Amino acid sequence: MKNYFENKKSNLEHFLVKITDNIFLIPGSLFVNKLEPKLTVAIHAAVIANSPKKTIFAFRNICKDLFEGGVSDIFVDLSPSCSILNQNVLVMSDYFLMPCNADYYSKMAIKTISMWLPEWHEEQTPNHTVKFLGIIFNEYKKYGKDENSLSNASSSFKESFKKEINSKILGIHEDSNNNNNDNNDNNDDDVMMDEENDFEKFLIDGINYTSFLSIPDMQSLAEINQTRCITCYDLQNVDAKIVLGYSLGNDFNHLLERCKSSYDELYNLFSGYLS
Repeated sequence: MKNYFENKKSNLEHFLVKITDNIFLIPGSLFVNKLEPKLTVAIHAAVIANSPKKTIFAFRNICKDLFEGGVSDIFVDLSPSCSILNQNVLVMSDYFLMPCNADYYSKMAIKTISMWLPEWHEEQTPNHTVKFLGIIFNEYKKYGKDENSLSNASSSFKESFKKEINSKILGIHEDSNNNNNDNNDNNDDDVMMDEENDFEKFLIDGINYTSFLSIPDMQSLAEINQTRCITCYDLQNVDAKIVLGYSLGNDFNHLLERCKSSYDELYNLFSGYLS
């Protein structure tokens, strides 16, 4: 991988780990962090000279070679940080999704991406615009057995994410003047939209960005599938018994069905843009 950041070709087959007949993995490595200073220098030089350097397009060139080798789709799992490497991979991608857990840090992440993505785009890829697919509301806690019933904390965070999306991503704000007017019967419907929204270029027409794809907390399944080294969707009740020492019975089937349902939602979301 280092060769790509030094403007050299490399045989990517050496890095591919076969998972299934049509799924391959390029494992992460602590070594890539050593490439960040080189990437930082290239980006700063490109800004000063107003001419992008080849190093900036290293990730894009890796993807290009993979596509030419027969790969149809590439998914990249980024760490939750604003490192220069994460910035570069993000703006060089075609689409991105934001996994958000029910916590304060995810709320801050929405603010961060709305504030900095326009700048990263202008510095590194002014001629290529990544598109925002939306948020995955991840590992939320349920209340009771009702699939649609969230715990109070999860429900509160979900609503706060919607407000952040409206104000920071979509540039839509409630009209506080009208909301404070007790004589206005329609104050809940009064909104103001920013005349200039720097994030608008990253949006896709037709997507409801405040309707989140939701993946609940899988509880015991995560421990089981990681121990057995197979996906949640391939688990059997016997796997739970081996790892936990006891059978989960109907609870296992319930968890697995919920997991598969979330997978179908995710597949449907991507298939519309990757077909």
